[in-house]
Amino acid sequence: MNRLPDEWGVRIGASPNHRMAKGHWPDGLDTDREPEFDYDRMVATIAFETDQHVELIADANRLLGVEWTPSDGELLIDDETAECWLAAPETVFGVDVTGKLLATPSDRGIILRNDIQQLWLWMAGAISRYLTPRAQAEVVFLGWGKWNLFLGTILTTLDEGGTVHQIQSPTTSVQWSVEGEAATIVRARV
Repeated sequence: MNRLPDEWGVRIGASPNHRMAKGHWPDGLDTDREPEFDYDRMVATIAFETDQHVELIADANRLLGVEWTPSDGELLIDDETAECWLAAPETVFGVDVTGKLLATPSDRGIILRNDIQQLWLWMAGAISRYLTPRAQAEVVFLGWGKWNLFLGTILTTLDEGGTVHQIQSPTTSVQWSVEGEAATIVRARV
C-alpha cells in the first residue's frame, strides 16, 4: 500500500497482480499462486497524522476578569505528547464472526484518544502562575520543624500578628539554622 503523491488516497497492489482477483480469476488459467483477495470486497482502514495540535485557550479577561498580556501577546504551552484520535463516521474497525464489517456509526465519528485532560493540568498551572497575584515570604520559626514536608505546596496566606498577607507562592526552600537559637526558615518565592 502506497499513498498517492498528489491526491487523497492510497494505491493498493499485490504481487503477482492476480493475487487480488479471487472470484474473478478465470477457471483453467495456470498459476503458481492462487488468488487470495477479492478486489471488489477489499476494505482498508487508514490512519494518518496531521500537524494540528490539541489546544486549550483561556481568555483571561472573560474567565477571570483580569487584564493580561504577556510580553509577546500570547502564551503558548506546547505538549507534543498530547494527542486526539478520531475515527471518522463509517470507519471499519473489524469483522464479526459472520463476516459482516464492523464500523463506527454513520452519523458521527468516535474519539478513540483525547489527551485534553493533561492540557487542563498545564492550563491550570499557567493560570495559577501567570494570572494570580503573588508575593514572596520568608518565615522564621523557633526550633527545628518538619516544614520540609511543605516544599512545593502553595503558601496562600500569612497571618502576622492579625495582619493577613496574601502570598500565593510555592514553598521553595526550608532551611534549619544552627547559629544562635535553633530555627527553621521557610521561603516561598515566585
